[in-house]
Amino acid sequence: MSTNYVSILENILKYQKKSDSVRMMMMKTITTKMVKSPLFKDKDVNSLLSYACSLRHSPGKEYPKHQTIEIRKKACDLILDEISKYHSKAYQTHLNLKWFCTFPKDDFKGWFQLRYQVYKRYNNPKTIIRSQIASIIGTLFKQNLQNNYKWTIIRFGLLDPIFVPQNTEQVIDCFFNWALNPNLNNINMNEYITSLSQLISNYFDSLNDYPFENILERIFFLLINEETNKIYSNLKIILRKIPINLSSKIPIFFDQFKESKVNILIILFRIFDFEFDEFISNWAIELVNYCFEKRHLEILWKVFTFKFKNIFKQLLDPKLKKGAFPFIKYILLGNTVSPFTFHLIVEDFVKLLESIKNSKDEKDQNFFQTLLLLMNCLLYQFRGFPELYESFSPFINNYPQPTEKKMKEIWESNSWFQTFDKDSLSRVYSLTQNLSQSERAREGVGLKNLGNTCFMNSFLQSLFLLKGFKSEICKSNNDNDNNNNNNIYKKQLQKIFAFLLFSKRMAIEPKEFFFHLPNRYSNRTQQDSSEFGVFLLQQFNEIFIKKYFSGFQETIIICSECKSTTTKNEEFIQIMLPFPETEIYNERKNTFTIQQLLENLSKPEVLDGDDKFFCSKCNRKCVATRKTQITQYPRYFFITLNRFYFDKKTLRINKIVSKIDPQEEFKFGNISLKLSSVIIHSGVSPNSGHYFTYGNDRSWVLFNDSIVKPTSYENLKNVQKTFKYDTPYIFFYKTGQVIKEEEQMGNIIMDKDLVKMVQIDNTKFQQEKEDQRNKKNMFYLSPSSFNPNQFRDDDDDDDEDPRFGGMNNTNNNQTNNWIF
Repeated sequence: MSTNYVSILENILKYQKKSDSVRMMMMKTITTKMVKSPLFKDKDVNSLLSYACSLRHSPGKEYPKHQTIEIRKKACDLILDEISKYHSKAYQTHLNLKWFCTFPKDDFKGWFQLRYQVYKRYNNPKTIIRSQIASIIGTLFKQNLQNNYKWTIIRFGLLDPIFVPQNTEQVIDCFFNWALNPNLNNINMNEYITSLSQLISNYFDSLNDYPFENILERIFFLLINEETNKIYSNLKIILRKIPINLSSKIPIFFDQFKESKVNILIILFRIFDFEFDEFISNWAIELVNYCFEKRHLEILWKVFTFKFKNIFKQLLDPKLKKGAFPFIKYILLGNTVSPFTFHLIVEDFVKLLESIKNSKDEKDQNFFQTLLLLMNCLLYQFRGFPELYESFSPFINNYPQPTEKKMKEIWESNSWFQTFDKDSLSRVYSLTQNLSQSERAREGVGLKNLGNTCFMNSFLQSLFLLKGFKSEICKSNNDNDNNNNNNIYKKQLQKIFAFLLFSKRMAIEPKEFFFHLPNRYSNRTQQDSSEFGVFLLQQFNEIFIKKYFSGFQETIIICSECKSTTTKNEEFIQIMLPFPETEIYNERKNTFTIQQLLENLSKPEVLDGDDKFFCSKCNRKCVATRKTQITQYPRYFFITLNRFYFDKKTLRINKIVSKIDPQEEFKFGNISLKLSSVIIHSGVSPNSGHYFTYGNDRSWVLFNDSIVKPTSYENLKNVQKTFKYDTPYIFFYKTGQVIKEEEQMGNIIMDKDLVKMVQIDNTKFQQEKEDQRNKKNMFYLSPSSFNPNQFRDDDDDDDEDPRFGGMNNTNNNQTNNWIF
């Protein structure tokens, strides 16, 4: 029966007097009538199907001009539609794969389009047929990679979700094999990556047993491939499909790289350019975790320098902040030893807070509260930068602050360094300070923090500003220093002062001096800077200390009952200035001057209650009056404010945060005093916090461990306005007498051997800088000039240290709430 109808259809196509639309309408009418006829059997499907296919592809056959390829395609599609509509079962049963598998080299285009079109029309194609088709397409893909047109056509077949073959792994392997073949560069890379992403997305659910580590390894290779430089972000779609538990494979892959550090650097640079969602955030965390465990800290700092700010800006995008925040929190709270990453985003952090503070959306408000908590934790951990943090003041003063206990718990639970020993932490402190800056600041050289050594650094930097003391220290050792300890501390301080004077480095490490200190000061725990200062000065020659720091005070106590007088004369090197008792529970109500507190010392004080005086004449405790006055002034006033007291109610040591006006000059008795330096204690208790110094060395300078930068007296006066716990604690004043002596001293005379030692180190430092330039260190490049090939030379510079401990695996589980 079908033979007769095929003849009719053929004649309609040949009928030139009718328009194309009329002929198509006639063909549809005849075909519908034929396939709906009860006489049309399943055996007729094959002959009609063959005729339809011949219209699309009949090599060697000539057609009349009016039978264009477009007309024949329409006729073919029309017949196939009608067959599949009314005889779908027979359509699938009688379809013969043999002609599909025959590859016509002379007309690949027509061959593929026809066969792809036929099989795409299945409503529910059999698994075996789908698998065979995908296998054929995959094979042809592999055979015809160098033919750009054939690649494009095959790609449509591969990416059609209708084909979910059993051997999809082979097809995926074909894709990756192409990318790793350096001789196949004629296919559009963007099209390739997009297709690969779509392929894995389509087939992902069927890849139950697929070895995903193969994909992961190849993704890493693609990321470092030069050809993917501009469109590598499409790989994000693939990376999102890789199970995060495969992160355990990262060390295996990365350790295989011949130029491991360089390739890791490139991979991090490119992944950090992605828009962060939950998947990318997890992978970024795992990659950073790997670098940290391998001690590739320099790589991390380079990448953060150029990329972390842009990642943080994703928090400003409502669509991206959910994905980006876990990674940002991980970086900011993980690095407990350096404010480097935090300082990169201070300005953007403030903008983010401003953008959502007035939002009425509940989610925005939850996020705002989370950001406030994060802000307070960062400001608590990285104190000593009041000018940089000034823009945070509206959010500090107008919103409740978390307790110190809570902030400590957050840091402890997120820190990367929980298992590090003290020596390892010292190494990290040193490295992070090296990476942040290398050249000497115009204002001077800093002292590196060796791990909770700010108490020592701030005091040494204050002593360095006392020219008379510095001059005496720098003189050659002589026989007056009979005590062996005197010689040790003097020699070590001589070295420090020599490097602070002449070194070209940004900061030096006072290691030798530190390790000569008693264990109570060298165990890298929190210490009181004032107590340390008293200890240090007591180690030097008595005559030397008396010359500059020693003073005398007379204390007179008069018994209120017998009127007897007890007089006591004492030598001092430090003056402790108490606050009035009313200030203990009256925080920030009054502002005092140093002059006021000094003058309060000479005011009569009643000793009553628990403070009664034991009178030897009355032989019992009596109410008495005590008066103290300074009878001999030191050249340098070393003043400590008594800011800490024991609260009998809470049984805790608390801090008095009353404001102080650090007078730059004032008269006291018959002498004039000029401010040399102020040590700031930033913290809520003597057992925690940070010390930094404002010093006056011809101009005002801020010393914060390794950082030395210009500042002003006004900034010192305002330091407590923004952060109430940034309190002036220790003051060094020079008397008019010593100022005149210092003006007449001229240049510091330094021992020749010390000068030579510094010169040798300066030569070494210049060579280090030259080596760094030769290795094209990232810090000498702008982000826009990044080119992977620039770093393919030898990079054997190793920042690993076998003394480092391991790193805890951070819990990276994500939830829907903005919580820590």
